[in-house]
Amino acid sequence: MKKLITVLLLLTLCLIPCAAASAQTNDRANVTLKRVYHYYRGDSTVSGDVINCYYDLASVADTSAVGRKINAVFSDACEKYFEDPRCIANGETLHAGQYTGQTRGYHHGKVGAVAQNGDGYLSIKYTQDWMLGGVGDGSSSGITVDLRSGRRLYLADLPTRDGTEITQERLNQIVAAYCRQKFGAQFLKDFASGFERFREKRLSEHEFYLENDQVILCVAKYEIGPGAIGAFDIPTGIYCVPNVASSVTNTRGDADLNGKVLANDARLVLRASARLETLTGQAFKNCDLDGSGKLTAKEARLILRFSAKLEARL
Repeated sequence: MKKLITVLLLLTLCLIPCAAASAQTNDRANVTLKRVYHYYRGDSTVSGDVINCYYDLASVADTSAVGRKINAVFSDACEKYFEDPRCIANGETLHAGQYTGQTRGYHHGKVGAVAQNGDGYLSIKYTQDWMLGGVGDGSSSGITVDLRSGRRLYLADLPTRDGTEITQERLNQIVAAYCRQKFGAQFLKDFASGFERFREKRLSEHEFYLENDQVILCVAKYEIGPGAIGAFDIPTGIYCVPNVASSVTNTRGDADLNGKVLANDARLVLRASARLETLTGQAFKNCDLDGSGKLTAKEARLILRFSAKLEARL
Protein backbone atom coordinates (compact mmCIF):
# COMPACT_ATOMS: atom_id res chain seq x y z
CA MET A 1 0.00 0.00 0.00
CA LYS A 2 2.83 2.44 0.89
CA LYS A 3 4.48 1.77 -2.45
CA LEU A 4 1.22 2.47 -4.28
CA ILE A 5 0.74 5.76 -2.40
CA THR A 6 4.30 6.81 -3.24
CA VAL A 7 3.76 6.06 -6.94
CA LEU A 8 0.49 8.02 -6.97
CA LEU A 9 2.15 10.98 -5.28
CA LEU A 10 4.95 10.95 -7.83
CA LEU A 11 2.50 10.82 -10.72
CA THR A 12 0.58 13.76 -9.26
CA LEU A 13 3.73 15.79 -8.76
CA CYS A 14 4.92 15.01 -12.27
CA LEU A 15 1.76 16.40 -13.82
CA ILE A 16 1.90 19.70 -11.93
CA PRO A 17 3.95 22.32 -13.81
CA CYS A 18 5.79 24.87 -11.76
CA ALA A 19 6.86 28.19 -13.27
CA ALA A 20 9.14 29.05 -10.38
CA ALA A 21 11.00 25.76 -10.52
CA SER A 22 11.35 26.09 -14.29
CA ALA A 23 12.82 29.55 -13.86
CA GLN A 24 15.34 28.16 -11.38
CA THR A 25 16.49 25.30 -13.55
CA ASN A 26 16.68 27.42 -16.70
CA ASP A 27 18.19 30.24 -14.64
CA ARG A 28 16.41 32.85 -16.73
CA ALA A 29 13.28 34.94 -16.36
CA ASN A 30 10.36 35.59 -18.66
CA VAL A 31 10.62 39.38 -18.54
CA THR A 32 8.67 42.18 -20.21
CA LEU A 33 9.12 45.95 -20.30
CA LYS A 34 6.04 48.16 -20.38
CA ARG A 35 6.16 51.93 -20.66
CA VAL A 36 4.08 53.66 -18.00
CA TYR A 37 3.35 57.37 -17.83
CA HIS A 38 2.85 59.84 -15.05
CA TYR A 39 1.03 63.09 -15.77
CA TYR A 40 1.27 65.86 -13.24
CA ARG A 41 -1.95 67.74 -12.48
CA GLY A 42 -3.82 65.05 -14.39
CA ASP A 43 -3.10 66.37 -17.91
CA SER A 44 -1.87 63.99 -20.58
CA THR A 45 -0.56 66.70 -22.92
CA VAL A 46 0.40 70.34 -22.85
CA SER A 47 0.95 71.12 -26.50
CA GLY A 48 1.02 68.69 -29.36
CA ASP A 49 2.79 65.48 -28.40
CA VAL A 50 4.51 66.87 -25.31
CA ILE A 51 4.46 64.42 -22.39
CA ASN A 52 5.44 64.68 -18.78
CA CYS A 53 7.25 61.65 -17.48
CA TYR A 54 7.58 57.98 -18.36
CA TYR A 55 9.36 54.86 -17.17
CA ASP A 56 9.91 51.43 -18.75
CA LEU A 57 8.67 49.17 -15.98
CA ALA A 58 10.12 45.64 -15.99
CA SER A 59 8.19 42.65 -14.69
CA VAL A 60 8.63 38.88 -14.68
CA ALA A 61 5.93 36.31 -15.39
CA ASP A 62 6.86 34.16 -12.39
CA THR A 63 3.96 34.21 -9.89
CA SER A 64 5.90 32.55 -7.07
CA ALA A 65 7.02 34.41 -3.94
CA VAL A 66 10.38 35.07 -5.61
CA GLY A 67 8.70 36.44 -8.72
CA ARG A 68 6.52 38.74 -6.65
CA LYS A 69 9.59 39.96 -4.79
CA ILE A 70 11.37 40.75 -8.07
CA ASN A 71 8.37 42.66 -9.40
CA ALA A 72 8.19 44.61 -6.13
CA VAL A 73 11.81 45.70 -6.65
CA PHE A 74 11.02 47.03 -10.13
CA SER A 75 7.74 48.67 -9.06
CA ASP A 76 9.42 50.38 -6.13
CA ALA A 77 12.10 51.83 -8.40
CA CYS A 78 9.43 53.15 -10.77
CA GLU A 79 7.49 54.81 -7.97
CA LYS A 80 10.63 56.43 -6.59
CA TYR A 81 11.46 57.80 -10.02
CA PHE A 82 8.07 59.45 -10.37
CA GLU A 83 8.36 60.83 -6.83
CA ASP A 84 11.79 62.32 -7.53
CA PRO A 85 11.64 66.08 -6.81
CA ARG A 86 13.34 66.76 -10.15
CA CYS A 87 10.56 64.91 -11.98
CA ILE A 88 7.91 66.86 -10.13
CA ALA A 89 9.68 70.20 -10.56
CA ASN A 90 10.10 69.68 -14.29
CA GLY A 91 6.47 68.64 -14.59
CA GLU A 92 5.34 71.77 -12.77
CA THR A 93 7.63 73.93 -14.92
CA LEU A 94 6.15 72.40 -18.04
CA HIS A 95 2.61 73.09 -16.89
CA ALA A 96 3.50 76.64 -15.98
CA GLY A 97 3.75 77.19 -19.72
CA GLN A 98 7.43 78.05 -19.95
CA TYR A 99 8.19 75.44 -22.61
CA THR A 100 4.88 75.04 -24.42
CA GLY A 101 5.01 75.11 -28.19
CA GLN A 102 8.52 73.70 -28.55
CA THR A 103 8.86 71.65 -31.71
CA ARG A 104 11.09 69.09 -30.04
CA GLY A 105 8.76 68.74 -27.10
CA TYR A 106 9.65 67.75 -23.60
CA HIS A 107 10.89 64.38 -22.39
CA HIS A 108 11.59 63.10 -18.93
CA GLY A 109 11.81 59.33 -18.80
CA LYS A 110 13.87 56.23 -18.36
CA VAL A 111 14.30 53.87 -21.30
CA GLY A 112 14.85 50.30 -20.20
CA ALA A 113 16.55 47.37 -21.93
CA VAL A 114 17.48 43.88 -20.73
CA ALA A 115 21.26 43.84 -20.35
CA GLN A 116 21.51 40.34 -18.88
CA ASN A 117 19.00 37.57 -18.35
CA GLY A 118 20.77 34.40 -17.34
CA ASP A 119 23.27 32.80 -14.96
CA GLY A 120 20.83 33.56 -12.16
CA TYR A 121 20.78 37.31 -12.73
CA LEU A 122 18.35 39.72 -14.36
CA SER A 123 19.86 43.12 -15.04
CA ILE A 124 17.98 46.03 -16.61
CA LYS A 125 19.94 48.96 -18.06
CA TYR A 126 18.16 52.31 -17.92
CA THR A 127 19.07 55.34 -20.00
CA GLN A 128 17.85 58.74 -18.89
CA ASP A 129 15.83 60.43 -21.65
CA TRP A 130 15.70 63.99 -20.43
CA MET A 131 15.14 67.09 -22.52
CA LEU A 132 13.97 70.49 -21.36
CA GLY A 133 14.69 73.83 -22.97
CA GLY A 134 17.36 72.38 -25.24
CA VAL A 135 19.33 70.76 -22.41
CA GLY A 136 19.45 66.97 -22.27
CA ASP A 137 20.90 64.07 -20.31
CA GLY A 138 21.64 60.48 -21.34
CA SER A 139 23.04 59.03 -18.13
CA SER A 140 22.75 55.30 -17.52
CA SER A 141 21.69 53.39 -14.44
CA GLY A 142 20.76 49.82 -13.67
CA ILE A 143 18.73 47.43 -11.56
CA THR A 144 20.06 43.93 -10.98
CA VAL A 145 18.15 41.20 -9.16
CA ASP A 146 19.00 37.69 -8.01
CA LEU A 147 16.60 35.33 -9.81
CA ARG A 148 16.85 32.75 -7.03
CA SER A 149 16.12 34.98 -4.04
CA GLY A 150 14.37 37.92 -5.72
CA ARG A 151 16.67 40.33 -3.91
CA ARG A 152 18.06 43.48 -5.50
CA LEU A 153 21.84 43.32 -5.70
CA TYR A 154 24.39 46.04 -5.14
CA LEU A 155 28.09 45.97 -5.97
CA ALA A 156 29.10 44.65 -2.57
CA ASP A 157 26.71 41.70 -3.03
CA LEU A 158 28.35 40.36 -6.19
CA PRO A 159 30.75 37.41 -5.86
CA THR A 160 33.64 37.92 -8.28
CA ARG A 161 35.17 35.31 -10.52
CA ASP A 162 38.69 35.99 -9.21
CA GLY A 163 37.52 35.76 -5.60
CA THR A 164 38.45 39.34 -4.73
CA GLU A 165 36.06 41.89 -3.25
CA ILE A 166 34.66 44.85 -5.15
CA THR A 167 35.91 47.85 -3.19
CA GLN A 168 35.72 51.59 -3.73
CA GLU A 169 39.50 51.72 -4.11
CA ARG A 170 39.35 49.11 -6.85
CA LEU A 171 36.69 51.14 -8.68
CA ASN A 172 38.75 54.31 -8.29
CA GLN A 173 41.69 52.65 -10.04
CA ILE A 174 39.49 51.34 -12.86
CA VAL A 175 37.81 54.72 -13.44
CA ALA A 176 41.09 56.62 -13.29
CA ALA A 177 42.70 54.30 -15.86
CA TYR A 178 39.64 54.60 -18.13
CA CYS A 179 39.59 58.41 -17.96
CA ARG A 180 43.31 58.69 -18.68
CA GLN A 181 42.97 56.44 -21.71
CA LYS A 182 39.79 58.05 -23.06
CA PHE A 183 40.27 61.74 -22.20
CA GLY A 184 44.01 62.10 -21.65
CA ALA A 185 46.35 62.27 -18.65
CA GLN A 186 45.40 65.87 -17.86
CA PHE A 187 41.72 65.08 -17.41
CA LEU A 188 41.86 63.94 -13.79
CA LYS A 189 43.99 66.95 -12.85
CA ASP A 190 41.59 69.40 -14.49
CA PHE A 191 38.57 67.82 -12.84
CA ALA A 192 40.12 66.64 -9.59
CA SER A 193 37.18 67.85 -7.49
CA GLY A 194 34.72 65.75 -9.49
CA PHE A 195 36.90 62.68 -9.22
CA GLU A 196 37.30 63.27 -5.49
CA ARG A 197 33.51 63.27 -5.07
CA PHE A 198 33.41 60.00 -7.00
CA ARG A 199 36.04 58.53 -4.69
CA GLU A 200 33.91 59.35 -1.66
CA LYS A 201 30.83 57.46 -2.86
CA ARG A 202 29.71 54.31 -1.10
CA LEU A 203 29.44 51.05 -3.04
CA SER A 204 25.66 51.07 -2.62
CA GLU A 205 25.48 54.48 -4.34
CA HIS A 206 27.09 53.37 -7.60
CA GLU A 207 24.90 52.73 -10.61
CA PHE A 208 25.81 49.62 -12.60
CA TYR A 209 24.38 46.82 -14.68
CA LEU A 210 25.57 43.37 -15.73
CA GLU A 211 26.29 42.34 -19.29
CA ASN A 212 27.61 38.84 -19.98
CA ASP A 213 28.42 38.60 -16.25
CA GLN A 214 30.67 41.69 -16.48
CA VAL A 215 30.04 44.66 -14.21
CA ILE A 216 29.43 47.82 -16.26
CA LEU A 217 29.84 50.92 -14.13
CA CYS A 218 27.67 53.95 -14.97
CA VAL A 219 29.17 57.44 -14.66
CA ALA A 220 26.52 60.14 -14.92
CA LYS A 221 26.76 63.37 -16.83
CA TYR A 222 28.57 66.02 -14.73
CA GLU A 223 29.57 63.36 -12.16
CA ILE A 224 33.30 63.70 -12.83
CA GLY A 225 33.88 65.95 -15.83
CA PRO A 226 32.02 68.70 -17.71
CA GLY A 227 28.67 68.20 -19.35
CA ALA A 228 30.31 68.36 -22.77
CA ILE A 229 31.75 64.85 -22.39
CA GLY A 230 28.33 63.48 -21.40
CA ALA A 231 27.71 60.29 -19.48
CA PHE A 232 29.76 57.15 -20.05
CA ASP A 233 29.64 53.47 -19.11
CA ILE A 234 32.84 51.70 -18.11
CA PRO A 235 33.39 47.96 -18.67
CA THR A 236 35.23 47.25 -15.42
CA GLY A 237 36.78 43.91 -16.29
CA ILE A 238 35.20 42.60 -13.08
CA TYR A 239 33.22 39.43 -13.76
CA CYS A 240 30.77 38.08 -11.25
CA VAL A 241 30.43 34.37 -10.67
CA PRO A 242 27.25 33.07 -12.33
CA ASN A 243 24.62 32.74 -9.65
CA VAL A 244 23.92 29.17 -10.67
CA ALA A 245 27.48 28.39 -9.60
CA SER A 246 27.59 30.56 -6.50
CA SER A 247 24.34 29.05 -5.23
CA VAL A 248 25.30 25.45 -5.97
CA THR A 249 25.11 22.83 -3.27
CA ASN A 250 26.27 19.24 -3.63
CA THR A 251 23.50 17.85 -1.42
CA ARG A 252 22.31 14.50 -2.77
CA GLY A 253 18.73 14.75 -3.99
CA ASP A 254 18.77 18.58 -4.18
CA ALA A 255 17.44 19.30 -7.68
CA ASP A 256 16.67 23.03 -7.29
CA LEU A 257 19.98 23.79 -5.53
CA ASN A 258 18.47 25.38 -2.45
CA GLY A 259 20.42 23.19 -0.03
CA LYS A 260 17.35 21.16 1.01
CA VAL A 261 15.72 17.93 -0.15
CA LEU A 262 11.96 18.41 -0.50
CA ALA A 263 9.04 16.96 -2.45
CA ASN A 264 9.67 19.56 -5.16
CA ASP A 265 13.06 17.96 -5.86
CA ALA A 266 11.36 14.60 -6.43
CA ARG A 267 8.89 16.30 -8.75
CA LEU A 268 11.68 17.84 -10.80
CA VAL A 269 13.56 14.54 -11.09
CA LEU A 270 10.44 12.67 -12.16
CA ARG A 271 9.66 15.31 -14.77
CA ALA A 272 13.27 15.12 -15.96
CA SER A 273 13.01 11.32 -16.26
CA ALA A 274 9.92 11.84 -18.44
CA ARG A 275 11.73 14.56 -20.46
CA LEU A 276 9.34 17.22 -19.27
CA GLU A 277 12.13 19.08 -17.45
CA THR A 278 15.88 19.44 -17.94
CA LEU A 279 18.36 19.20 -15.10
CA THR A 280 21.99 19.98 -15.82
CA GLY A 281 25.27 20.57 -14.00
CA GLN A 282 25.30 20.16 -10.24
CA ALA A 283 21.52 19.64 -10.12
CA PHE A 284 21.89 16.57 -12.32
CA LYS A 285 24.84 15.26 -10.30
CA ASN A 286 22.92 15.67 -7.06
CA CYS A 287 20.03 13.54 -8.31
CA ASP A 288 21.85 10.84 -10.28
CA LEU A 289 21.89 8.69 -7.17
CA ASP A 290 23.08 5.47 -8.80
CA GLY A 291 25.66 7.16 -11.03
CA SER A 292 24.07 5.76 -14.18
CA GLY A 293 24.26 9.02 -16.09
CA LYS A 294 20.48 9.33 -16.37
CA LEU A 295 17.60 10.27 -14.09
CA THR A 296 14.89 7.73 -13.40
CA ALA A 297 11.55 7.43 -11.64
CA LYS A 298 13.23 5.18 -9.08
CA GLU A 299 15.51 8.04 -8.04
CA ALA A 300 12.54 10.39 -7.85
CA ARG A 301 10.79 7.87 -5.58
CA LEU A 302 13.82 7.63 -3.28
CA ILE A 303 14.09 11.42 -3.05
CA LEU A 304 10.40 11.74 -2.23
CA ARG A 305 10.66 9.08 0.49
CA PHE A 306 13.75 10.79 1.92
CA SER A 307 11.93 14.16 2.00
CA ALA A 308 9.09 12.48 3.92
CA LYS A 309 11.63 10.92 6.33
CA LEU A 310 10.75 7.40 5.11
CA GLU A 311 14.39 6.82 4.08
CA ALA A 312 17.32 7.44 6.41
CA ARG A 313 19.75 8.44 3.65
CA LEU A 314 20.20 8.71 -0.08
